[in-house]
Amino acid sequence: DRRIKGLNRQASDYVGRLDVNPYEWLSFNYRFRLDQKTFNWRIVEMGGTLGPEVAQLSGTYLFVSKHAGTPENNNISQANFTFSSHFTKHWTFFAKMIKNFHKRTPAETRQGLDNHHGILSKGVGLAYRDDCFGLSLAVTRQNYRSVDVKPATVVMLSLWLKNLGDYP
Repeated sequence: DRRIKGLNRQASDYVGRLDVNPYEWLSFNYRFRLDQKTFNWRIVEMGGTLGPEVAQLSGTYLFVSKHAGTPENNNISQANFTFSSHFTKHWTFFAKMIKNFHKRTPAETRQGLDNHHGILSKGVGLAYRDDCFGLSLAVTRQNYRSVDVKPATVVMLSLWLKNLGDYP
């Protein structure tokens, strides 16, 4: 929909971002998108990180209005939580969880549907990184449901080579 995306020389929505990093072990970020006519929230994202690399907690809350062009015209409201521990020079342990705050509609409750409610995914992993390459093994339980997607446990092995592709 061209009207929503601000094309054809129409004014776009207002966007903003604020990053605050008062200490090496503490950071906050806030991003938003406001409708240019009504000033209603279209997208709000806020998050932060707390702690040193040896024991670090981070999280992000995301709200996307159904008026921002979401699939199925539903609001999205979810949080992502991560704990990571860079416990040696090259090794990091991490645990992640994505929680959905979207409430079931009365129709979903009557039909016994549990699509995209509660914990969307959770998992743990271990990563090794040095100056030349990185290797990560993660196990994640994904609870997403749709017509062609069923809950699954995913085991992923990732390899990064410096100067070839993405090397975080």
